[in-house]
Amino acid sequence: MKSKASSCTMSTLGKICSGLGVTLAEFFSHPYFKLRIVGPLLVDN
Repeated sequence: MKSKASSCTMSTLGKICSGLGVTLAEFFSHPYFKLRIVGPLLVDN
């Protein structure tokens, strides 16, 4: 909670997904990961 890290490992992400009851594949198939950054905006591909 107080860490200054801005990223996490796949291992940590896997543990979070497990706790939430989703697979890593389900997590990364979310529409958010299909967005791209254009200037200050996130837009649909």
